[in-house]
Amino acid sequence: MNSLAATNRLPQLRCLALPGGAHPVRFHYQRRIASHWVPCNYGRAAAILEVIKRRRRTDGKAN
Repeated sequence: MNSLAATNRLPQLRCLALPGGAHPVRFHYQRRIASHWVPCNYGRAAAILEVIKRRRRTDGKAN
């Protein structure tokens, strides 16, 4: 998966579900930078996904 990020120049994202017990489940977002998983907020993850969507539309790969 490291080569995927190297060719696209976009960080990989992952979302970890954190059990909340009596509270609702929270999600913890992380992005991969230089072989390390770094925490990021929802806004950063959403911005990266918007770039991916925009690239798909311009490349003709829209869902």
